[in-house]
Amino acid sequence: MEILGSLRSAVDAYEKVRSAGDKLKNAELTLALSDLMLKLAEVQTQAAQLQMENVELRAKLQKATEQKPVRPKVALRDGVYYLSEVLEGRPEGPYCPRCLDERGSLMLVTMTPNFAMLGRPYKCPRCREK
Repeated sequence: MEILGSLRSAVDAYEKVRSAGDKLKNAELTLALSDLMLKLAEVQTQAAQLQMENVELRAKLQKATEQKPVRPKVALRDGVYYLSEVLEGRPEGPYCPRCLDERGSLMLVTMTPNFAMLGRPYKCPRCREK
């Protein structure tokens, strides 16, 4: 990240000036340099936090982008969704309609053991609905 490189350069410049200040034995300069170093450390911390936030946001964006094209690739059959096109790494189905419609995510449903008595052949492990 460019900002971190710039900060590293600023810290290196600080070290050179501090070394020169030590040779001059100027108390005011030493105090000002110490203050500068504290501010640089704060900026480095903020830059690291921004970098982490950027990584998290990029991951969320990638996930949202990957999920968007799924909607046109499913078809409703027997009250659940099945893929109408092959998606790499995904079984054909069945998928929970509520999870896809409300959350935009594909969640496989499982067969209900006594579905004849319950009247619901599938159960979603996330939302517990048919």
